[in-house]
Amino acid sequence: MANIINRAPWIVFRNDAPASSSALAPAGAAGAPDCDPLAFAKRCKAGKPPKDQSRILFSVATQEQALEKAMALSAQGEPVSYTQQETGPWQVRIRRFGFPDQFKTFDAKKMANEWATLREAEFHKREMTDYREGDRTTLGQLLLRYRDELQVDPLADNSLHHRLGKIARHKVAEYKMTALRPNHLAEYRNERLKVVKPATVVAELSYIASVIKHARTEWDIALPRNVATAEFVKRPKIGAEGERTRRLEKSELGASEEERLFEALLRVRNPALRAFVILALETGIRRAELLRLKWCYVFLEQGYLALAKGTTKNGHARQAPLSPLAINALRSLPQTEELVFAGETRDSIKCGFARIREWAGLVDFRLHDLRHEFTSRLFEETTLREFEIQVFTGHRDSRMLERYTHLRPAFMNERLKQSRLEMTALRAANSVSVAQGRPA
Repeated sequence: MANIINRAPWIVFRNDAPASSSALAPAGAAGAPDCDPLAFAKRCKAGKPPKDQSRILFSVATQEQALEKAMALSAQGEPVSYTQQETGPWQVRIRRFGFPDQFKTFDAKKMANEWATLREAEFHKREMTDYREGDRTTLGQLLLRYRDELQVDPLADNSLHHRLGKIARHKVAEYKMTALRPNHLAEYRNERLKVVKPATVVAELSYIASVIKHARTEWDIALPRNVATAEFVKRPKIGAEGERTRRLEKSELGASEEERLFEALLRVRNPALRAFVILALETGIRRAELLRLKWCYVFLEQGYLALAKGTTKNGHARQAPLSPLAINALRSLPQTEELVFAGETRDSIKCGFARIREWAGLVDFRLHDLRHEFTSRLFEETTLREFEIQVFTGHRDSRMLERYTHLRPAFMNERLKQSRLEMTALRAANSVSVAQGRPA
């Protein structure tokens, strides 16, 4: 059964009607009836509030409070009346045996009636949906709960842990889940596109959609729909300009960027940071994977290290060969802790590399670009085939490997010349074979 209650305030106001009227005379005045509460309530209750707001003396929440105030003023000789404001919130309360009580407040009575009709129909069909948890929970609370309960790894590169916390601090995260609309997330998308690249915005919207999906399925938080999906919020297009192609550039006039990088590493006092950067360049291992690396998986005599299952980005184990430079960098570190880079964090490495980049004068160069450099060099400096390179980089498909490969124009020109020379030599050999009567 649904009860619709007008929650508009009750007012007590001065009545400007002549005091000689027994119907409006104050209690105890000549010609007035006895001060019986029921009789007084009937006599002093007005049909409509006054148009002149200056006549209002009190505004209270309930009819009982208004009656009490009116009786007190009337006893003092004030000609007063009381009534309920015509506009105000309307509260719906639905009670049904076997189901939790449902409450919701609306600004208009029509909206309250429509909602009550819909909920009662759900009761009748036994399809009642309890949206109270969504009414109480904000998007920010969902994001933080997901981060904390699922123990999202704070070491991971571009980690979900940090991104969820950042989104949770945005104003869009203040919306209650039942009040969150696609246009709110569209405004968030447009605002973020002014400061970050489209790929970052797409990732953030996908994170929000994943959290809402998890809340609906795993936490049983009833929501009408997942408003963060691409069905409701259009994703920005990711063009080629969003892909990183930065590499360490060579120079014919002065020191190359790689030489300047190693000169800057000599100024680093922290040997762990120096070794970290060298390993990132020489092995292409991701930052989070290096931070999780343990000494028991480092085999210096054999010249390789192993990345255990569950410590890599995709969860698959792999091995990484060590160059002499990488081996020397690892030997410079003490083996007193379980982790190779014990004491280092995601932020400490990030801040440390920012100083190195400044000393080396590297513009728009990130630590992760060293992984791009390593991958590209495997194509340029070795004869390894594509699937063999994937074993070293850890990419599971050729499309991702292609994103990390940026071959220099000079290398491609040299490869073209070499290919033409090889083809010319092959044709010449075929011509000689034909002239000698041997099959080509």
